[in-house]
This record gives sequence, structure tokens and C-alpha cells, in this order.
Amino acid sequence: MKRILPLLLTALLLVGLLGACEKSPEPVEPGIIIFHDDPNALTEPGLVPGEATEEPDEPGEPPETNTENQPDEPEQSSKENPLGEPEQSSESNPPEESGQPEAVDPPDAPNQPEEPEPAEIHVHEFEGWVSEIPPTCATAGIKGHNHCSICQKDFDQDNQEIADLSIPATNAHTEVVDAAVPATCKTTGLTEGKHCSACGKVLVQQEIIPLQHTFGEWINEVPATCTSEGELGHFVCATCGRYFNKNNVKLADLTIPPLDHSYKDGICEVCGERKPSKGLVFQFLGNGNCALWNLGDCMDAEITVPKTSPTGECVTRIFQNAFSGAVCTKVYLPASIAEIDSFAFQNCLQLTEIVFSGTPEEWNAIEKGTDWLIGSVKITCLKP
Repeated sequence: MKRILPLLLTALLLVGLLGACEKSPEPVEPGIIIFHDDPNALTEPGLVPGEATEEPDEPGEPPETNTENQPDEPEQSSKENPLGEPEQSSESNPPEESGQPEAVDPPDAPNQPEEPEPAEIHVHEFEGWVSEIPPTCATAGIKGHNHCSICQKDFDQDNQEIADLSIPATNAHTEVVDAAVPATCKTTGLTEGKHCSACGKVLVQQEIIPLQHTFGEWINEVPATCTSEGELGHFVCATCGRYFNKNNVKLADLTIPPLDHSYKDGICEVCGERKPSKGLVFQFLGNGNCALWNLGDCMDAEITVPKTSPTGECVTRIFQNAFSGAVCTKVYLPASIAEIDSFAFQNCLQLTEIVFSGTPEEWNAIEKGTDWLIGSVKITCLKP
């Protein structure tokens, strides 16, 4: 008995397989869709509506046949209405007759990339390369770029989009040296300074140098004497030619007036010049010259006529009758005398000698008037 039971099960299995082969669906022409009254009962062609088909548990595995627990009748998924016709759900509406089946995306298909709209696809039209503007200490710069007139975007030389064109300010000044300007006697100078060439800010302020003269070597002083003027020690400016002392004070005049004579017994101990007689009267002739007009109240036995008058004019002339009636015995005349008028020494009965401080040639060159001297008088020249 135990051997007969497996044989019977094997025979029943073979009978079931043969029946399934007899019910194979007929071939369906392409493009034809078969509709059934019961959409839930839509099966492959050749199957009877209402007959359930078993689906495999997992893809790739053959369906299992269970001959023991099969239901008596298949469940009906459609409900009949009062008229006896089955109701169709909205999901089973047949598609429009277009001759082609509707394309349905698979439920598990991955997200497809969105196609760009036509406005986003274009060839950039650049307006021309814009050179870079470097940043400064105070202002931001601009990167070099191409600008598209269509999308209004900016790109570098490699056509990579530039989101921000600005270059931050450096906040570092660009120093430029302001050269020093030497001062002269006509214009002031400036010390060296610095400023920023980008923003113009003064970094080192230039200071004003006062007027400065260009001096050569120091010229030593020439002392004055009792017979000659002296000269102050000084610098000479090579630019303006003016004179300055060691304290840079301008000197209007370098002249040192002659010193007073140091007389002893009427003779200067320094130069040997005689002391001028007092009381003489002088007449101004112009051009810095004067003439001895008369003796005035002078009563000296030896009368000395000075080279210059008390007012500074040079004595160049002995006027007519200047010594007329004088009681003096000796007269000293300076070498500055160039003219003696007529009768200058008239009635000088006690006069014995005229002493001239120049040379004999200078004495002979003096212009003498008629009868300028009457009588025998000795002429002595102090210089040979």
C-alpha cells in the first residue's frame, strides 16, 4: 500500500500538467488589446474569466503547486449592480482607441534629470574682455572678466563663471618719496616727505626750510686805521652777491670808519699825521669836495689844513686870500690839494715854510693862480 500511494500522486500530477498544456493561450496579434467585462479577471488570452492564477512568491522562482488546499470557487472581485451587470472601477477604464497601448513608467524607475528649458541653452555673447582694475589702499578692485549680454553673467579667461567681481581693498598705502628741495637765497626749501600714490594721503609731512644763501669762504676783517677805512669780515653769497656776517645777518655796508688819530704834541703816534687846526672855515664845492675858505678864528702859529673837512668833504682847493694877513710861520697842506687860487697867501709876512704831504711831482701838478705866494717861502715835500 505504501508503494501504491506515491505512484498515484505522481499520476495525478502528470494529469494536471497535461490539462494545463491543453489550455495554453492563443497568440495575440501585436497592437491588439483584449478587454474583459471583469477588469479584475483580465488574464492572458485563453484563460477563463473568474479562474484565479497563482503568482510566484519571488521573481525567478517557479510557482509552487498545492493540490491539497485549493478553494472550491475563485473569489469575484466585481460586484453586480441591480441590473445584473458588473460595475467597473475608475482604474479599469479602457484607454482611447489609438491603435497603440499607453506607455506606463515603471513604478520603480529612478528620477530622470530635468531637461533644460530652451532659454537656458545659448552660446555666450561676450561684450569684450574687461581688464582687471587692481585694488588700492582705499578702493576695491575689479577682476578681469568677460560679460555675457544674454545671461548677464561674468566669466574668466577659462570661461568659468565668476560670482563676485570685486577684489577687496588692500588697506596698505603705496609710498612715494617726495624729494627734498634745497633752499636758496630767493626761495624756501622743503625737507624730504612721503605720500600715498593711490589715495594721496600724506604719510611724512615736508617741512619748510628757510631761505639759505650759498656762501663761499669767510673773508677776514681789515681793520681801520687813523688814515684809512677798514672792512668788516663777511661772507659773500654766490647767488645774490650780498654780504653777511657769521650770524647770517645781512650787512648793508662793509666799511669801517677811520680811527681817530692818537696825537702827541700835535703828531699822531700811529700815522705821523699832524693834528688839524681848529676854527678853519670850509666851502662846499660839490661832488664830495670842498675848499678852505679862510682861517676863521684859528690863531695857530703852525696851521695844519686837514685832508677832509669836519663834515667829511675832501679838501681840494685853497680859496683866494684864504691866508691873507696870517701871522703863522708854517703851513701844512694835504696831498689832496689840486688848486691854489691867486693871492691865497697874500701879506703872510711871518710865513717861512709850506710843508706838502705829497711828492714833488704832485706839488708841481697843483694849479696855482697869479701871485698866489709873495715873498721867499720854503717848499718842503714829505714824500720823495
